[in-house]
Amino acid sequence: FAVEIEITIGEEAAGVVVAHGDQGGGYLLAIDRGAPLLSYNAYGDMHRAHGSRLAPGVHQLVLRADELTGLRWRLTIEIDGTLDAEIPEVPMLIGMAPFTGISVGYDYGGPVDWDLHERHRSFRFRGGELAAVRYVPGERSEFDRTVLRQVGRAVAEIAD
Repeated sequence: FAVEIEITIGEEAAGVVVAHGDQGGGYLLAIDRGAPLLSYNAYGDMHRAHGSRLAPGVHQLVLRADELTGLRWRLTIEIDGTLDAEIPEVPMLIGMAPFTGISVGYDYGGPVDWDLHERHRSFRFRGGELAAVRYVPGERSEFDRTVLRQVGRAVAEIAD
């Protein structure tokens, strides 16, 4: 999937652009210290990538989650059509994860990135404008559904 964002950055722009999930797992894109920050919480194991500092003005940001083999993702940030930052490989969020829904303009509920939350709380976006945030589904997964069933059965056996 991709998250396409049209954003206007002012001199003091900062805050969460989009967040999905909580401390149990999820992802977040924020403007932190003038640059995009991608945080990915892989079931408590944090991964972060920082993009380039954004000049004031209108920008197109794209957060991509591209499927890799082995139930993994490659996460990237594009700025104005150019790849700017990436987290090369993380476990996919599957099943009921993330539990907390999508928030735009702040990280509502349990935080995706606890360190960011301790510094800024819900980190409401300010100093600019979020004109559009749009989720675009990706191609249908080529994973054999039996793999997902096997994962589900293994989790159920552990829970018993």
